[in-house]
Amino acid sequence: MGAFWDLWQESEIDHQRQVSDNLEDRVHDLEVTLTATITLLQSTIKELERLHNKDLDGDGQIG
Repeated sequence: MGAFWDLWQESEIDHQRQVSDNLEDRVHDLEVTLTATITLLQSTIKELERLHNKDLDGDGQIG
């Protein structure tokens, strides 16, 4: 029974490690996506400000 218990615990530890790795990968992917989305939004707002000659984001500047 001891060997079976050790094997089961090792399996659970490996499973938790994979879950953690996957979670870290998912968090990293979300961070990359968020950064890209923010960059796109900022450039879109700047372009709209230039097009309409208005300060849309409240930073006191156009473009």
